[in-house]
Amino acid sequence: METVKKAKRPDLGEMITEKGLLTQETLEEARAKAGKTRQPFEEFLIEQGYVREEDLLPLLSEVHHIPLVAFDDLTIKSEAANLLPYEIATKYRVMPLGQRRGTVVLAMRNAHNIRLVDELRFHVGRPVQTVYASQKAIESKLGELYGAAEDELGPEDDSALNEALQDIEVEEGPSEEEGSEDAVRAESASSPIVKLVNEILLRAVQKGASDIHIEAAESSVVVRFRVDGVLHVMRRLPKKVQNAVISRLKVLGGMDISDSRRPQDGRIKLRIKDRNLDIRVSTLPTFWGEKVVMRILDQAGVGLDLDVLGFLRAEREQIDRIMRQPQGMMLVTGPTGSGKTTTLYSVLSAINTDEINIITVEDPVEFQLSGINQVPVNPKAGMTFAAGLRSILRQDPNVIMVGEIRDQETGEIALEAAETGHMVFSTLHTTSAAGAVTRLIDMEVPSYLIASSLSGVLAQRLLRRNCPDCSEPVEVGEGLRKKYNIPDGVTFYRGKGCSTCDGQGKKGRMGVYELLVPDKEVIEGINRGASESELVDAARKAGMNLMFEDGLVKAMRGAVDLNDVIQTVGAPVGAKVDAERLLEQADLPWEERGLTAKRKKKREADEPSTVLVVDDSRTIRDMSRFVLESEGYKVIVAEDGREGLETAFKEMPDLILTDMQMPNMNGDELVQKIKNDPGMVHIPVVVLTSQEGEETEAGVLAHGADDFINKPIEPMTLTARVKKILATYQRFYGSGGQGEGENDDDLPQQVVSQ
Repeated sequence: METVKKAKRPDLGEMITEKGLLTQETLEEARAKAGKTRQPFEEFLIEQGYVREEDLLPLLSEVHHIPLVAFDDLTIKSEAANLLPYEIATKYRVMPLGQRRGTVVLAMRNAHNIRLVDELRFHVGRPVQTVYASQKAIESKLGELYGAAEDELGPEDDSALNEALQDIEVEEGPSEEEGSEDAVRAESASSPIVKLVNEILLRAVQKGASDIHIEAAESSVVVRFRVDGVLHVMRRLPKKVQNAVISRLKVLGGMDISDSRRPQDGRIKLRIKDRNLDIRVSTLPTFWGEKVVMRILDQAGVGLDLDVLGFLRAEREQIDRIMRQPQGMMLVTGPTGSGKTTTLYSVLSAINTDEINIITVEDPVEFQLSGINQVPVNPKAGMTFAAGLRSILRQDPNVIMVGEIRDQETGEIALEAAETGHMVFSTLHTTSAAGAVTRLIDMEVPSYLIASSLSGVLAQRLLRRNCPDCSEPVEVGEGLRKKYNIPDGVTFYRGKGCSTCDGQGKKGRMGVYELLVPDKEVIEGINRGASESELVDAARKAGMNLMFEDGLVKAMRGAVDLNDVIQTVGAPVGAKVDAERLLEQADLPWEERGLTAKRKKKREADEPSTVLVVDDSRTIRDMSRFVLESEGYKVIVAEDGREGLETAFKEMPDLILTDMQMPNMNGDELVQKIKNDPGMVHIPVVVLTSQEGEETEAGVLAHGADDFINKPIEPMTLTARVKKILATYQRFYGSGGQGEGENDDDLPQQVVSQ
């Protein structure tokens, strides 16, 4: 029996040289360069100009046995645009051509890319066949195809969509139209326009969009949806329907369709099957025509449950404690769209019972909450936040929610209400929790009122969750691991895109938080007008995680992408982040968390003493390290006072050497903070100073330092002083330092070496 040999696939390189497109030397050079970039060889050849696209595509067609098409020879029906969403077609630079026996035919330059074809198959939801086509031709035809599809103005050829459109009920608002606009009204009410507007609204709800943007461009109208906080282009409409679509939306929103020169606001009531939606409509005149933005308020789609918002254990327990207090104030801060209203509504829903009278004053009332009295702000009628708050106080409330504190008057009334037996919730536009305190002070709200009334400040942002179906491990680099002390065993994840998430790699959102709960030190800081950074330092010691730290924990657990944390929240400046500590404390209660919670274990007899050197001079740090390590000590260093304080909290050294004059926090402040902390009072501090005299000595010791060494430092003097101080402290505290901290009250608060 004769064996049939499988035909050998032609070699692309040989074909290129045979056609005279490249010499063998140039071909090998291109292969080497392409290998370094990890870019597909054929794509590299085209993009780097080695071979023209029109010369290479016929060869690729022959190698991979995939047809090559020219659009001039094809008749592409407008229905083809319904086979692939516009944003997917433009993202992957793919042209849908039509269907053949249930298979969707797609034209693309890299038609042989199996991985890309698999991704497109997910988006299409049917079998896919690819053909080669010029990239230039695809890009020029995409706008033409999708524009032609929109010219028909009917809904997509989808029986499910057509059926769903029958279930839409739109309540038209009362128009403010004064003059005769019968022609415009008739055009906007025509069947194709009504169907088009209904389809846009339905698609937005189906995709879970929070906002719809309809934007006038030079030659088209762009429709974009905001899904999970990110805008995506969904459709492009022909320019000729612009006025009709906008007029239709104005009619539905009860706005004046005859006035296109001023901004307007309206509201649309929408019912889709058993779902009632409230849509806020805003128009804005732009150069190419009016822009319309619609905010979709879907109470059924919002989970008003604190347990699903993404809090770690400590924050969740603290919020539960605060919201059930009989009086006080809790502020929620963050930019527009960060979920502040959802958080406050979730809190109100949790405490809403028949025994409590809850009243809110909002601008506007976004969701109607059963059993809660909600008052909309109306400045034209004199109902401002301050006026509404005064009226609310005469309505015997237990709990008050003020939509936003915008001025001194509102802030003072709200805080006074919190002092006189009411629990007050409100929002403030600041970037951090501690920033809310300084913002109130900037408004000239008395600091004593803030200190006595504030129960907590929650700062928050929203991050997109990794898609559960397509998340895969990613590397973050050794630089980040070292910078944030990320354990080697931690794996980070990122969604690559699939049909579940529409190719985005993200599905849904979760919050990242920063909760400041005023303790004694924070309250004292507020009263004396402490800076934001000082309040942050005090709050972190007491248990507060920075927003970045909260996001880092969630990234280390695979819930979100670390890149999103860095881009949305931003890496902290001047604060040392310890991922290992964060993971250890992530599920602990508040009182067991914070920079001071991790105490140094008792040192073994043969373990060297640890010395922390804090100095902004690299020369001093290096010299001290060399001298002390040669004597058998373990040395760690910090470049300024703030970093030194955080390192001391984390490492709990046996002795601290610190300079007097340093950026971010000087030596005096560092000494006082160390000696005022009950958990670190056992650590001796030696000050390095270039100033001499009795006044310097008295000043240093008065601030709590145990000794001082004059600069320039003599190695023998440094070694002798360190040995003596450690020996003195060990007599009081034992060889293991404080150990577990028993009998702290019996120990001296300061030991001074003579």
